[in-house]
Amino acid sequence: MKSTNMTDKPSVSILKETRDNEKRVIMLPQGVRQFVEAGFKVYVEHDAGAASGAFDGDYKAAGGEIVSTDEAWTVSPFLLKYKFPSVAERRYLCRPLHIGAYFYPGENYELTHHLREHGVTAYSYEYFQAADGSFPLMTPDSEISGKLAVLFGAHHLLSTQGGLGIMLASLPGMKPPKVVVIGHGNVGAAAARTAAGLGNEVVVFGYREESLRRFEATVPSNVKS
Repeated sequence: MKSTNMTDKPSVSILKETRDNEKRVIMLPQGVRQFVEAGFKVYVEHDAGAASGAFDGDYKAAGGEIVSTDEAWTVSPFLLKYKFPSVAERRYLCRPLHIGAYFYPGENYELTHHLREHGVTAYSYEYFQAADGSFPLMTPDSEISGKLAVLFGAHHLLSTQGGLGIMLASLPGMKPPKVVVIGHGNVGAAAARTAAGLGNEVVVFGYREESLRRFEATVPSNVKS
């Protein structure tokens, strides 16, 4: 096991996800390359990105160094991962260090207490706010959720899945199905655009009339608010 990197050169360690069959990785090889070009030493846990189609060789080609799990958690004082550490991974959080992840501290009191007790500085991505008031690091997850809501809904409407036998898409000679979306934030907007792209008639509900009008100006004509 390597000791914590205390050289003058800044470093960052990219960790593999182990929670809930998570397939994503917090940084792809192109991101590693940007860090390396900015003067960082980048350590990447073995197979950190394999489930996302980014393999160790890709990270090495980008300038990263592939390390074991123990090394990935201890070689640098700055760690990056996607989801908050699991109970099993808390054993690594026993020293002052910096770690970024989606922590959802309001839902993870025990983990939050553990971080404070051991002097760990945590950067919770969901709280990063841009100057315009938006939360850009929440946008990708929200958009994925909105799109998946429509796709899962379409799947479960099929008669083979016990649904009403409705295809959530337009068909020649058939009246398009109607889809109702509540809210027009990142999740709702993604759901509305996905449903509209399949040819459905979409109605979006919201409680701010002015923002609904602005939203309607950005979507296809088969989306009404």
